[in-house]
Amino acid sequence: QPDVATYNVLLQTCANMGKTAELFALIDQMPKLGVEPNIVNYNTAIRALGRQGEIARVSEVMNKMRDRKVPPEVSTYRAAINGTCVAGQLEAAMGYVDMMKGYGLEPDFAIKYCLLSTCEEEARQSVAYALGVESADEILQQGASWRNAPGDRSRKRTPPRAYFKRAQQLSESPHRRVGHQYAARSDQTRRGVRPR
Repeated sequence: QPDVATYNVLLQTCANMGKTAELFALIDQMPKLGVEPNIVNYNTAIRALGRQGEIARVSEVMNKMRDRKVPPEVSTYRAAINGTCVAGQLEAAMGYVDMMKGYGLEPDFAIKYCLLSTCEEEARQSVAYALGVESADEILQQGASWRNAPGDRSRKRTPPRAYFKRAQQLSESPHRRVGHQYAARSDQTRRGVRPR
C-alpha cells in the first residue's frame, strides 16, 4: 500500500520531468486512496508548479491544504516563492509574502534573498521595503559572501536564484557551514588528517 513517502517520490519524479498535470492529479488522488498528503507532499507540488509558471495551480494546491486542514508553514511559502521567482513571476511571489504575513508568518533570510536577488535593480528598494528590510545590499552581500566562499568553485558560475536552497540552510543555521565536503573536512580535522 503506497504511503506519503511513496507519493512524495512520485511527486518529485513528476516535478523533475516537468509533468505538472500528473503531479496535480497525484495530489488529488491521495485522499481518495486513504493517504492524507502532508506538508512535504504539498511543498513538493507547490515548488514544481511554481517553477513551471502554473501560478493558478499553486493557489489551488494551497486551497486544498486549507480544505484538508493542513496549515501552511514558512517552508510552504518558501516553496511557492522559490518556484514563482524561478518562473520570473515576481508579482505573484510578492503576493505570497502578503499571504504569509496574513497567517502571522514572517519571511526568513532565504525568502528575502531569493526575492531581492531575482528582482530588477530598479525594483529592489520597493521589494526591500515590502519585506521590512532596511538594507537590500546587506542581504545581497551576506548571500554573495557566503556564495563565493572558498572550497566550492561552482557557486561563482551559478545564477543567483539557484542558491535558494543554500540560502535556506544559511537561514536555518547561520553559523554552520553546509555541504558534505565541509562535513568531511571537519571529520578529518578531528581525526588529525589534513584535508586536501
